[in-house]
Amino acid sequence: MNNQAKEELIKAANYIYDKGMSVPFIFFLESTKYISFIGNQFMYACGPVITSFINEKRYYNIADLLEDKNNIDIIIAANVICHIPNIKELFNSALIAVCEGQALDIEYESCKTITLDNYIKMIDLKTGHMISLCMQLGSMTSSSDDVTISTMKSIGNDIGRAFQIQDDLLEVISTSSIMGKNVESDILLNKKTFLTNKLTKIMLKK
Repeated sequence: MNNQAKEELIKAANYIYDKGMSVPFIFFLESTKYISFIGNQFMYACGPVITSFINEKRYYNIADLLEDKNNIDIIIAANVICHIPNIKELFNSALIAVCEGQALDIEYESCKTITLDNYIKMIDLKTGHMISLCMQLGSMTSSSDDVTISTMKSIGNDIGRAFQIQDDLLEVISTSSIMGKNVESDILLNKKTFLTNKLTKIMLKK
């Protein structure tokens, strides 16, 4: 694709953002990008109505460009960047947090015990952070207010905690065939899980 075509896609993304139509637009493109020819034909079918409100030549140029799935990915990315100009910084921050969480996970293997707070901090970093980022970005893309964005981010973190604790439990009560991995790995590696933390507390009391 040449630079002029890419500029057309970016201009279209900015226009959609300015009109507050990002969410239905992205939903439509994500739903049709693997059958992009049908989406292209749908745009042509709607053309006589839509071009009553916007530039006809630009509209049909965009329709032609969106016949290619790769171009659809470009316009979706451009639209997201309109909402989240610091998206690279957010991703980098999340990746660093995941690495920190994994480092703590490995470090704790050599510890006899850790506190519940240490365990929660570890899983928040290595699991909760990425899920909360997804919730945050989705909320930002839909132009939500700061309170909603913060709430969605918090919910994502809680989902990450629940996922990790459930995974710890399944390592004990499930089987390798169901989990698709060695269910003895946590025990063999002396991983600090929610269950080992609780068991240690009970043993110390006795």
